[in-house]
Amino acid sequence: MTVYRLSDIKPDPVFRLETCFKELNCLYGSSEISGSQPTWGLPIGKISLWGGEGGIGKSRLALGVAQKYSQEGNKVLVIQTEASLSDFASWVNNSEDYPNLYCSGADTFQEILKAIYEVEPKLVVIDSINEVQEFNGRDASPIIKSFDGQMGANGEVLDPCTLGLREVISDVGAHCIVLAQLTVDGKIKGGTSLPHLVDAVVSLRSDSSLSAGQFLMEMGKNRYGSKGGVAVFEHTDDGVCCISSNRYKDDTWCMYEHGMSSSGLHALWAQEQAAVVQAALNKSDALSRIINHEDYRPTVKYPTKEAWLDGYDYKWNNALWQKKQAARRAANIPPRPSYGDYPISKKTLDDIHEWDRLYDPETWAEMERAMAIGAAKIAHRNSPTHRAAGAIVNGIRSLGNLGGWLP
Repeated sequence: MTVYRLSDIKPDPVFRLETCFKELNCLYGSSEISGSQPTWGLPIGKISLWGGEGGIGKSRLALGVAQKYSQEGNKVLVIQTEASLSDFASWVNNSEDYPNLYCSGADTFQEILKAIYEVEPKLVVIDSINEVQEFNGRDASPIIKSFDGQMGANGEVLDPCTLGLREVISDVGAHCIVLAQLTVDGKIKGGTSLPHLVDAVVSLRSDSSLSAGQFLMEMGKNRYGSKGGVAVFEHTDDGVCCISSNRYKDDTWCMYEHGMSSSGLHALWAQEQAAVVQAALNKSDALSRIINHEDYRPTVKYPTKEAWLDGYDYKWNNALWQKKQAARRAANIPPRPSYGDYPISKKTLDDIHEWDRLYDPETWAEMERAMAIGAAKIAHRNSPTHRAAGAIVNGIRSLGNLGGWLP
């Protein structure tokens, strides 16, 4: 065996595959290739293991990553060993929208490697390793590692059946996500060597602090990034969405995305939130005076107090919206999505409130206050005094005693 001086070995650059989930990209880490901007995501030519209890969301999240990545023009191959391909197709709505998404029911190591060479994808998902016939539950080395004498003199593949998954993935320039179920004590079901052979180990699990339908994704072993990072995902009718923003703790990411450090960005948000809360307090004071029969006089535009309240709400909310959008643009922060590019298909008021709560806590704080004020307005409108006054006005209007100036 030849021995080399470490300083004589040239390190290989780590290129990355960026998914549609920024939190997931940051979990895996970043690379700065000489002369280019840093990139975050799954390291190309490497293998990661996603382990979790049955039903937690491994397959659904991996499918979401595969769908979105294929829509960017990249070939994706899903090896589905736990369900028939017809069942798998039923999990994907509008499958014709994903012409670059390939699938195979191969359940032997030989068939899987041949499928990878046939498609030459950029992302491979094996769902799951537990159902691959050669996975004997004791030693995963024959699956992951390569063997000697498999390449020809010119580098051509002589027999893909005898190569290891690592060499095949590196050869086609892809990243491979291997899904595996965990036992009750948190170990890979059926084997112990697999976590030691892959490049990254990610655990998916539930947590008592989360609501129903939510789960954690925690980075364990990570040869090309930091360990210990956490992201939170949630099941929705349209798939899995990420509801955490821990990437804002990463100074490198904050500097690249927003031009300032993590602490500077959070300080800016604190100032904005303080301004929003103060504005909400000012609005609360104004509305309380209106609800208490103060600061209102009938006008042509607002003939009733209810109409005046609605108009006041619209003007105030619109002014606050414009102010917050301007602050975000100045700080290079993505604006709050509007109805047109809303990330959840159900464009209901409840969905918008939920988006604010998860992604924009300062807006949610203001919305909670506004909803409390709205509840007070509804209580006032439903009060016996208000109903009695409305009945009297309607009676007078029906008699026509007040002429034509009543609305």
